[in-house]
Amino acid sequence: MRTQIAVGEDILDPYGYADLVQNVDILRVDATASGGITAAMNALALASAHGRQALPHVFPYLHVHIACAHPTIMGVEYIPEHTGTDPVRSLLRDFPTIKNGNFQMTDQPGVGCDLHWEAVEKSASASFVFE
Repeated sequence: MRTQIAVGEDILDPYGYADLVQNVDILRVDATASGGITAAMNALALASAHGRQALPHVFPYLHVHIACAHPTIMGVEYIPEHTGTDPVRSLLRDFPTIKNGNFQMTDQPGVGCDLHWEAVEKSASASFVFE
């Protein structure tokens, strides 16, 4: 059995994805680190054009929406809370529900992230008010 190679979550531009997608089995995308949702969708289009699957890197509260929009995605990575490796999770009031191994979509606006503003304020290094 051959071990599949999955990389790409740290790519910073579309040229990196274009080079990488030709040489991997599974393209990893991360909308939080690689140019936002548009860049992630472009990377997924490249994966699809090259017959590759994709797997978003962590941050399921964002990536589950992208997964619903693109058939190339094979799943959404989830790292249990007790590991402490998802620093954003502590800033959210809610986390997407997992039922029978599947994330449940929310009908909340945006990506369904309800920020816990008191936690955001405690972790902020600076604060500004724009009027």
